[in-house]
Parts: sequence; structure tokens; C-alpha cells
Amino acid sequence: MNLKDERLIRIYSLVTVIGIVQFLVLTYVAAVYYPGGYDYFGYYFSDLGAVTARNGDPNALSSTLFSISLTLVALSLIPFWISVRNLSGESKLSKVLSKVGSISGLVSTPFIFGVALYPIDTRLNAHVLTTMLFFTLFMAGIASYSFMFMVSSEHPGSHGLVGLLLLSLSIPVFVDPLASYVVLLQKVLAYGCFLWVLMPLRSLNRRRKK
Repeated sequence: MNLKDERLIRIYSLVTVIGIVQFLVLTYVAAVYYPGGYDYFGYYFSDLGAVTARNGDPNALSSTLFSISLTLVALSLIPFWISVRNLSGESKLSKVLSKVGSISGLVSTPFIFGVALYPIDTRLNAHVLTTMLFFTLFMAGIASYSFMFMVSSEHPGSHGLVGLLLLSLSIPVFVDPLASYVVLLQKVLAYGCFLWVLMPLRSLNRRRKK
């Protein structure tokens, strides 16, 4: 890895981390200012982006913060999917899995904008469609890289195990994305996906320092 690649990886990693942190901060603030109070165990993440809150009041501030957080985290994940390919091994299988994983992750990005663009209370069908398209492609990216980590002796098996755990937890979401149990499960998956993203980034930066 040359000096130029090292600098790019450092920049890409920083951008991704900042994107994740701002999402956590802005969604928390959006929840604090959600009219009538936001119920983490009873409301979807998408309720933060609704035009009207559950109590019937306008939800301008929270929906704006939610849209900003989604837009920025979407943009911050682009460099992640580009840089994580540096972790692929020399085997043909490893290269194929990393390529499929990064393409799936990159293609998922525009659909995050759709989640922000189509509020759950006024454009439900479009909101669910873009959410599921994003979720499916993003999980496909995680699946490809998780299998790559599992078959490679160069990386910790924990990377793959966490990814496979997320995949197993995601199955109920595909069964019924609007089910009541998805309210809590989607938050577990969102934070779990952020954790998974940070694990390869850590490996990338460790390799850079060697």
C-alpha cells in the first residue's frame, strides 16, 4: 500500500466515522424534539421523518434533522465501500466477494435518499419500497464481505460472525417490514450495521500502520 493509498484510506475512514456519529447525534436530537415525545420502543425510525407527528402536530424540525442525517450518512458510506476493497485477499473468490459486496453497498446508497425523500405518513408505499431496496442491497454487501472474512485467514473471524448475525436478525424484517416487532429490531440492526462498518475500517487502518 503506497503513501497515497494510505492517505486516502485515512480520509475515507474519517469521513465514514463522522457520518455515523452525526447520524447518531442528529437522530437523537430529532427524537428529543419530536412532538409529543418519541417512543424508542413504539415508533419506527421513519417516524422521525414524518410530516406529522403521532400526536397530530407538525414535525418540521425532527423531519429535517432526520433527512439531513440520512443524506450525510449515505454520502459517508460511499468511501467506505470503496476503501474496504483493500481488504480483499489474493484468491479469486475473495476478490469476487469483495467486488460484489462493494457494488451492492454502493448501489444501495441512492435508496437512502429515497427513505428521506418519501415520508412514512404521506408516501408510505414509496417509503417502504425505497427502504427495502436499500436494506436488501446493504445487507447483500454485508453478506458478501462477511463470507469473504469467514473464508480468509487474513482477517478476524469476528468480522464475518457479526455480519452473519446481522443477516439472521434481518430475516423477520423481510417477512413483514411494518410488523410491530420491527420497531425495536430495526434499531438493533441499524446500530449493528454501524458496528460492522467500523470493524473493517479498524482492520484497514491497522494494515495501513504496518
